[in-house]
Amino acid sequence: MALDSLWYYSRENEKRGPVTSSEMYRLANKQKILPEDLVWCDGMEKWVPARTIRGMFPEDDDAGLLTDMFDQSEIPEEQETIEDLPPPLDHVNYFSEPRPQRQHEFLGFRSLEIFLKYSRPIVVTSFLLILFARGCEIAGERHVQRQKSMFELSQVSFETRYGKKIAGLESKIFQLQAKTHLTAVEADNLQRFRIERNEIENRRAIELAKLENDSWNEMRFANNTTEANFAFWSYYRQLFVVLCTITLAGALFARFFSGKQIEKWLCAILLSIIAASVFLDRIVQLSAG
Repeated sequence: MALDSLWYYSRENEKRGPVTSSEMYRLANKQKILPEDLVWCDGMEKWVPARTIRGMFPEDDDAGLLTDMFDQSEIPEEQETIEDLPPPLDHVNYFSEPRPQRQHEFLGFRSLEIFLKYSRPIVVTSFLLILFARGCEIAGERHVQRQKSMFELSQVSFETRYGKKIAGLESKIFQLQAKTHLTAVEADNLQRFRIERNEIENRRAIELAKLENDSWNEMRFANNTTEANFAFWSYYRQLFVVLCTITLAGALFARFFSGKQIEKWLCAILLSIIAASVFLDRIVQLSAG
């Protein structure tokens, strides 16, 4: 590496520099330049992570990939005297650059790196999965309610059909019984109304017994089965929502610390909504308990 090389480095997607090689070492030692920050100097084709520069971070001294680029003998003469401007950063970041595979790299670090790299699609996927699970939960509740409503509607229809007839006859019977003296015709009508009421009540009892043994019994069994299935799968749906919510929150945290300014604000708003929903859901559970 040429001692008089002028370097540029990037922090939070902002280009800084130029600084000399010795200043770069000093900044790296003070952790003002981190291994994942991008750096560039004259003679390089693109920005690269600082950890790939041999010697900049002693603990990563075996990870240098670009040593030959800084061999003074290979840099053209015109590049020794003419200072080129660094290429634009665009959307280049640490994960778009290749880095060496080290034997002491832990699986957890690699998994975290992959998680951070794909945090955007993870956010979208987790959000869609949560909506899907919530939609299934609401559809299940509506299905249970529909089954119960059909059974209740059948009962109401039955009671209305017979109750209206019986109520009409009882009203006529009450009016005739309220009279002190009944004519022969009124006495016959009173007797006829009583017989009709008893017949209707008998038909009602027979049909009710038949419904209880057949269709109503089947509907009651279907209601209990549907409700039990909903309660069983609801546990797994809620567990799935919890896992997706945790994944979503983790991906939002990743985008909050690695994304652009507008992404930071958006992630902060979404995280606030998640926290508020969890808090309100807990209050509802405590109130119901």
